[in-house]
Amino acid sequence: MTNPTTYTYAATPLGDLLLAGAAGVVETISFPSGQKAQQPNATWQRRDDAFPQAKEQLAEYFAGQRRQFDFPIRPRGTRFQLQVLDALQRIPYGETRSYADIAEELGKPKAVRAVGAANGRNPLPIVIPCHRVIGKNGSLTGFGGGLDAKRFLLALEQGQALAARNLEFDPRSAGIGPGDGDWSGRPFLDRAHSRSERRAPSPRLGPPRAWERRIALRKRSRSVGDSCAAMFTRAAWLCA
Repeated sequence: MTNPTTYTYAATPLGDLLLAGAAGVVETISFPSGQKAQQPNATWQRRDDAFPQAKEQLAEYFAGQRRQFDFPIRPRGTRFQLQVLDALQRIPYGETRSYADIAEELGKPKAVRAVGAANGRNPLPIVIPCHRVIGKNGSLTGFGGGLDAKRFLLALEQGQALAARNLEFDPRSAGIGPGDGDWSGRPFLDRAHSRSERRAPSPRLGPPRAWERRIALRKRSRSVGDSCAAMFTRAAWLCA
């Protein structure tokens, strides 16, 4: 006789995460929104006291007090998908890798798309850190919990990593608005932020990424354009 699947919810800054599994082993973690958001199956049994260790460790992670998880999990997938999930768990906290990096690590450099597909089917986000995988050009690409959630997780980890090295971290540079460092139990996605504050995260530990160079170039072009417009306006006024 198989053990029944039980589920519960863990409160986080990103909303209540769905935790589901059997015999005390977590098999599914789902964000409350996003393309891959899941709802409890009708056959599952809700138990609010289920998976206490997982809830505690997730709370510590979001408080910046934990970098690795050791509660029991049971990821499911094909052999290749499990290899990708295993590689994801080797990405250090506060760092990122590209899909091409993962494919190279697995000895299958041409399997970039397959790596992306396996990454997108990760049944245990956060614990198996698929959010640490980004595009080769530095773009965030997709995320089952939504790009706002991915920005938040990367900013959280990079902020803690920088703090450990006694470096200054500006949360606005990673797309976190006022007060997001101290979420006080309020879901991050419920807060109002202007589009200008929602910027992609930057580890600030190396040369600018491609997207950072593009943004700098746009700003420079806009500044030059404004200056030229002002010159033409002044010239027209003098000739009038």
